[in-house]
Amino acid sequence: MKKLFKEYYKMQDFEYDFLWNNALFVFDTNIFLNLYRYSNSTRDAWFYILEKLKERLWIPYQIGWEYHENRLSVINEVECVYDKTEKLIKEYSDKIQREIKNMRYPSWEDADNSKILKVIETSFKDILLSISRDKEKQPKLRDNDFILKKISGLYENKVGSPYTDEQLKYVYKEGKTRYENSIPPGYMDKDKKSEREKYGDLIIWKQIIDHVLCVGKPIIFITDDVKEDWWTIVKHKNTGCRVELIKEFNDETEQLFYMYNSERFIQFIKKYFHISVDNKVMVEVKVLGKGKLPNLTEREIGVLKAVMEGYSNNEIAEKFSISTHTVKAHIASLFKKFSVCNSRDVSLKAEQLFLDKSDDIDDNGDLP
Repeated sequence: MKKLFKEYYKMQDFEYDFLWNNALFVFDTNIFLNLYRYSNSTRDAWFYILEKLKERLWIPYQIGWEYHENRLSVINEVECVYDKTEKLIKEYSDKIQREIKNMRYPSWEDADNSKILKVIETSFKDILLSISRDKEKQPKLRDNDFILKKISGLYENKVGSPYTDEQLKYVYKEGKTRYENSIPPGYMDKDKKSEREKYGDLIIWKQIIDHVLCVGKPIIFITDDVKEDWWTIVKHKNTGCRVELIKEFNDETEQLFYMYNSERFIQFIKKYFHISVDNKVMVEVKVLGKGKLPNLTEREIGVLKAVMEGYSNNEIAEKFSISTHTVKAHIASLFKKFSVCNSRDVSLKAEQLFLDKSDDIDDNGDLP
């Protein structure tokens, strides 16, 4: 039976050993883009790991294209964090001081010059000064992107060939059928506008398979994508790679395919390559790897929880004492913030962002 359904079975230890000793390492776009979001020490740890793996790195053309296409927007996102934080702190500082000035306590002879106001004002000034100093220390990546240079050096002559227009059309045509039948990977991106973005994960998948057919090597794929079109989700828990992907890969290439998120990958790079990784690095990788919820209002959070629990619009309206029209407005806002088009997808995306991806997984990433 195992021969017929081997994608459902945990690999044996010798298979893991073979995989880690022979596989090519393919890092997804999100791993490269997160290098801009990490602290210096965590980014240095990642580059140290990549240097150690240099001879076994390979990148599909689609991932390289996505990285270059999104690099500047991520740099802008990181730069804006400082400005947004400064603005938020100033707003709260002003609000707190206004509120306290309006309060009157018998022990205060002069509220404007009270000790508590001075402490608050000084504290906020110290915080803003610290943020300003941190901002100044940040490298000017628009002018000198050392991360780009480092990645380019590591992947010199290790990038797959681009698909022709005809090949892309074929993938788009196949992708339409696959997505209609929820065949992984990529169908969770079905609502994206451009075909290149909509079918991006499928292009990556096809280019990996094409490369393996040429070189005859197993693959370890590292991604912080949390969607169900890559991972099997059972009761809101990630239980490993989708079995359909393992089967398709093996049927097409007769090679092993395995997936790790960044946190699990670093745990096992320590085991198989004897690389020491600081605990602080592990914590940052884990936190960033989980992704983040978009900024939601208190009411949107309440509506989101109700949607996830299966409430109808009428039930949500009754629960919060609001009109169904207002419920629809909140749900439309959630669709926009989560970049989805229906309640099922907003629920799935929210659930996946809350996943603790290491719970219920054994030492090699499989279910116990």
